[in-house]
Amino acid sequence: MKKILKILLKKLRLYNVIINKKKEYEQNNFKKYAPLFLVELGKKFEENNILYWLEYGTLLGAIREKKIIDYDYDIDIAVLKNEENLLKIEKIFKDNGFTKVHEIKLDEITTEKKYKKNNISIDIYIFTFEKNKFNGYCYGELENKNFTETLQLLNGFVTYKCEFNPFKTIDYEIYNQKFKIPENYMEHLAEYYGKDFMIPNSNWKQEDAYNCIRLEKIGKLIKAEND
Repeated sequence: MKKILKILLKKLRLYNVIINKKKEYEQNNFKKYAPLFLVELGKKFEENNILYWLEYGTLLGAIREKKIIDYDYDIDIAVLKNEENLLKIEKIFKDNGFTKVHEIKLDEITTEKKYKKNNISIDIYIFTFEKNKFNGYCYGELENKNFTETLQLLNGFVTYKCEFNPFKTIDYEIYNQKFKIPENYMEHLAEYYGKDFMIPNSNWKQEDAYNCIRLEKIGKLIKAEND
């Protein structure tokens, strides 16, 4: 049915109009709610002594623009793998009206969790510390495919392992709220985005990451079973 509707809308030259309107609505919604949710979670994480830090696009926005990047589409938070940490996080999201959407597992181990509220996505990346490196996993698309098409073909996503030099966390303020970030944040961002990370690039993709190696494994998406 969706395929037929898509064909019909294209014939009527309405498909691109609707898609663009949808994107505009989603971006405006993100700009409105994402800062509020980030501040809300930052306070709760601090109150519960959770070891976390802003990561990837959210960290980049905090450092480069002192806010969430306008063309971003989710909030990225990293946590060190710890069962107590993860249980606390699960409770915080549940108590504050967030719904768990899915987990991504690699070799049956959860490496990422996605939560949503008001259609705003929060990605929790679960890091480990091994061989004097912080290790995390990110997921991307097949060549010439989007995320939806990749998921349909693989029942998951292309997997990248990312390694970062060790760091301690420090407080960093945006939106009048202090958040934890890596102390070596300039080096940390350069490890991932390259030395030109202060130059905006809305076309950046996961495969462009400097410190990530593509693995011959599929990150399996497991949809959450909510009450």
